[in-house]
This record gives sequence, C-alpha cells and structure tokens, in this order.
Amino acid sequence: MNKWKCMIVDDEPVAIRIIHQHLDKLNNYEIVRTDTNATDAFEFLGSNTVDLLLLDIEMPELNGLDLFRSLKNPPGLILVTAHRDYAVEGFEVNAIDYLMKPVSFSRLLEALQRFEYLNADSGIVPNPNKKKFLFVTVERVKRKIDPEDIIYIEGLKDYVQIRTGSETIITRETMSDMQRQLPSDTFLRIHRSFIINMNKIKTVSYDEITLENETLPVGRTYRNEVMQRLHLNDE
Repeated sequence: MNKWKCMIVDDEPVAIRIIHQHLDKLNNYEIVRTDTNATDAFEFLGSNTVDLLLLDIEMPELNGLDLFRSLKNPPGLILVTAHRDYAVEGFEVNAIDYLMKPVSFSRLLEALQRFEYLNADSGIVPNPNKKKFLFVTVERVKRKIDPEDIIYIEGLKDYVQIRTGSETIITRETMSDMQRQLPSDTFLRIHRSFIINMNKIKTVSYDEITLENETLPVGRTYRNEVMQRLHLNDE
C-alpha cells in the first residue's frame, strides 16, 4: 500500500519524538525526514517532495510560516505550536489544522482525517477502518462534523450553512471545498447553492427534492446528473 510521506520540522526534539511516536502507530504514514532547523528543512524541500509537513512556527533563524511561504510546491500543512497567537496566520497559509503542544494522538488523528479528505483523489488508500469526519473552520477553530449527521449544505454569498438534524453550522468554506471533502457516494450537488445527503431523501420530483422537513430545488444544469445518480432516468 502506498503511504503518505511526512516531514516533521520543530526545534524541540521532544516535540518531534511525540509526533513521531503517534505517526508510527499508523500504517499509511511514512516519516521521510525530521529537522530541528528550518533552514535545513527548506533546503531539503527544495529538491524533495513530501505529502504532509508537520511544522513548528517559532524557530531560530527561520520562522516556520516564512519557511512554508517560501516553498514553490508546498505540501499539505499541519501547524504544531505552543503559541495560540498565530492562528490567523495559519489559516492565511491554508493550514489544514493548528495543533497545540503537547499534541495528543486523538487530536493528531483529527487533523490527519481532514488531510486525507482534502487529498481523497491522490490514489493513496487511507485506513478503511478509520471513521472519516468533515472539518470546517468556525470562528478560527476547526469544527469536527460527522457527515452522517448532515442533511444538506447551502451556499450563500460569503459562507455556507451546514444543516444537521440538531443545528446549523456556519463556515466560510466554499461549496467547492465542501464537495471535495464529502464522500461522493453519499453526497450530491443538486443546485448551485445546495449539496444534499442522499440518505436523507424522502421524495424526488423533476425539479424538487424533499429531505426530511425541507424541500430544495433541483437546478437545471444539475438535473441530468441528479436523475442519473438517483437511477431515475427510466422512470
């Protein structure tokens, strides 16, 4: 089985050791290099590729964020730090997650699950026994959502609303981001503004779909795909 290639960069050897021990428990991750010096890491990444970089921020000589911004072909990024003050900068460089030291195994798993969602078409097969979750940014923190709980997602001007059976979650993710992260065998885009959970469908007509207590429109440009996915073309 192919493995995700990981690199850990942190000026604290203890922090590297903790993450190394966590990743050693996972069959689908391979640590190809660790560095305590960001300059050495920059030189390595200039001629080598990795899938995922687990990166400290405050380091001597070269700040971790400056290192990442300098990369021509940056890998996926998980920030690992003892400082909360860099959360905004982390999201500006599209960090997958922002982990506080000391990093627990369960918290690292959450970050890795989001990484795997964002790279689902890579050809690398994740652990099939691992339950997958959706991670979205809500008020500068990552919120974990079980896709099975989602009824539908509605795209608005500058954000999306995720409707579950018990709440509405608002995030500044895009509809395209949502569609990439959600399992395609369960979720279907039916309109420019709506992605639905097909397991929640109650009734279907040519231009509307009812999900539990909500009726949503089927967009004209999505109609053929909706009919095909729901096997309704011959009815």
